[in-house]
Amino acid sequence: MEADKKLNIVIWAFPSWQGDYMKSTIELAKELALHHRVLYIDYAYTIKDVIAAKTNSAIPVKRILNGNQSIKNVSLVNGGNITVLSLPPVLPFNWTTSKTIYSLIENINNSIVSKRITRALKELNFDADIVINAFNPFFGNAIPQIFPGCPVIYYCYDNIAASAWASKHGAWLEQEFAAKVNAAIFSSDALKENKGWKIPGYVVKNGVDIRMFSKTNGTAVINLSANRNNKVIGYVGTIDDRLDFMMLEKLAIANPQFDFHFIGRVITSKAESLKALPNVTCFGAVEPEKLPVMMQHFEAAIIPFVKNEFTRNIYPMKVNEYLAMGIPVVSTSFARFNDLANYLEIADDEHTFSEKLKGVICNNDEMKKQARKAKAHTNSWEQKSLEFENILMRYAG
Repeated sequence: MEADKKLNIVIWAFPSWQGDYMKSTIELAKELALHHRVLYIDYAYTIKDVIAAKTNSAIPVKRILNGNQSIKNVSLVNGGNITVLSLPPVLPFNWTTSKTIYSLIENINNSIVSKRITRALKELNFDADIVINAFNPFFGNAIPQIFPGCPVIYYCYDNIAASAWASKHGAWLEQEFAAKVNAAIFSSDALKENKGWKIPGYVVKNGVDIRMFSKTNGTAVINLSANRNNKVIGYVGTIDDRLDFMMLEKLAIANPQFDFHFIGRVITSKAESLKALPNVTCFGAVEPEKLPVMMQHFEAAIIPFVKNEFTRNIYPMKVNEYLAMGIPVVSTSFARFNDLANYLEIADDEHTFSEKLKGVICNNDEMKKQARKAKAHTNSWEQKSLEFENILMRYAG
């Protein structure tokens, strides 16, 4: 296939297009859309989600309920264009543990979404060259019905068997789906090794939006520090069960000279005692575009994840976002960072973490900042999309 051929790419996504945090699937889709025609099939919200949408403005209710408004053309900052298709509401299924009941619901849901997707393909005159299923084996059986004979790539960016939100049916569905696809692309070496599937497998690690994280001009409109004399230690990302809260509490108590800033959704009650500490501030979710302005105040950044079966497979986007801004990083050894070993400090207890933080702050200089930024540039989403594209070209019809 010609290297410069423009593909018609379908990305059937688990991540929703709208939201208040960065998602690898969407970042890759945006970059692929710069050179190819991309149809992004959005997250399938359930009837329950739509009923509860009054408290969640991110759910595009009008486009979900009105098939005539289900197609949205989006002009991207990078100059590309992408088409986002909203699906009609489906039946909730996570309430049952029965495979038999799940399969009945699956058949109904596949029928519901198939009609809208088929109609959209005709309206758009979209003849798919390849389908990327992004961590969404829940609709794996619908793909050959809608896209018969089309090559399918499974994009696997988390350990679904260890994820609280998808493990109930995700693990066995993924196992069955993986046997039917042409190849799989993983976001980490550990994840690829963990699966051990007998299909072609590739690794494309998470990247960073260099355009966004190179912009630090601006002033945050919030009080960024409880004590202006304190140095700020920052964390960006969802505050959930991945974090080692016991260590973080000890770390904050032992270091009153630091203010610890957590930027992201808080979705666990385990964070309550940490939030109560005088030198800890949780800002909640922030639009991605505002992150660089807040992060420019970080003297150091942390990735304080616990070590378990879920986190060992993660290659977090935040690590390259920190580096892109020249910020020194201290992390637990929850996963392998072979390609970034020279750009991270590793610590697994509060005492070592304290010493590492003090060290990277004390020894930081402009040369080290520039080295971190240069490393992040090699992991831009633009570069990652090229890696992804090269794999797609091998299979696209």
